[in-house]
This record gives sequence, C-alpha cells and structure tokens, in this order.
Amino acid sequence: MGDGLSFQIFETHPTHSPIVFTTFYDEYAIRAFKVRSIDYLLKPIKVADLETAIAKFRAINTDRLTPDITLKMEALLDTLAAGTSRRNKSRFLVKQGDQLIPVSQDDIAYFFTAREITCLVRRDVKQFLVDYTLEELDALLNPTLFFRLNRQFIASMPAISQIHTYFNGKLKLDILPDPGQDVLVSREKAAVFKSWLET
Repeated sequence: MGDGLSFQIFETHPTHSPIVFTTFYDEYAIRAFKVRSIDYLLKPIKVADLETAIAKFRAINTDRLTPDITLKMEALLDTLAAGTSRRNKSRFLVKQGDQLIPVSQDDIAYFFTAREITCLVRRDVKQFLVDYTLEELDALLNPTLFFRLNRQFIASMPAISQIHTYFNGKLKLDILPDPGQDVLVSREKAAVFKSWLET
C-alpha cells in the first residue's frame, strides 16, 4: 500500500491464515501479532529472516503443508536470494524523439507519476517518460540514494534542498528542480525518511 495501513484490510476482511508482515516500520509489530501474524520482517528483508519465518510456519502448520505450498515457499526463498544478489539499476535508457539517451542515476533528481504516467526528471530540468511504475522503480533503485516519498514521488538525496515540519507530523519538502506542487512525507514515513537522510 502506498499510503495507509494494511491493518485496514483485516478490519474489513478477517483472515484465518497465518501472516508474515513485511514493512519499513517497526512501530506496528505488537498490532501485527493481533491479526494472526507469525513474524514481522523489516525491509530490506534478509533471506535468513524469511527462512526463519517459513520454518516457524512449518512448525505450526505441519498438517496444512501440501507439496504445492512447499514448492511456493521454496520459490519465494529462491527469488529473494536472487534479488539480494542483484545489483541496483544505475542508469536508464530514455527516448527523446528518435534518439535513445542513457541517464545515469547520478543525474536523476526524481521520478514522479501523474495520470499513471511515470517521468524521470534530470537535475538539468529535462523530463523523460520511463516504462516503469514507481513500485517497480522502488525495487530497482539504490535505497541509499533514492527514497519513496509518497505515492507520486521518488527522490534522490541531492534533490532534497529543504525540509519543513508540516501539520499532523508530516514533512513538506523543497526538491530541485521545482515540481510545481507540494511534496509531502506522511507522518508514518517521517521517522524512516529522517533516518535515511542520516545514513
């Protein structure tokens, strides 16, 4: 979920299945265990932590494990292991007219989405369409250089020029080049954002 909390889903659709929560936030752990959670993994997820969660599930649910479920769990572990060894995307090939232009991550100020179209904005103000959603970019970009600010923006650290406190615990950011609209970080993400800036 880009905004809001997954707990809202369980209020309207109660589940009887065991759940493994994955999140950037540690403040919801106690609440998670009230909705049949068997583990609470902080992102970026470590393979060893997921293996432990699956082992816990197996120990509790030996009578429910079918060969199909076992294969799916092993595939999930294989996918995660492959993802952790994969390098982050360091450049993008964008189209301008009939030309293809490589854009290094060092030249990217931010990505934004509007009307389901995603744009890459370079530090020199030039914009290019990219064939990725922000969710896909969030998984591809180096998390030490880029941060998912909200549903519309992923920004590089150098693009953030000023941070202002905003009402209800939110943060309001000035990013460069100016996007021409308010860029907010939610109260839920504010602590993680501040921590990211300090790493």
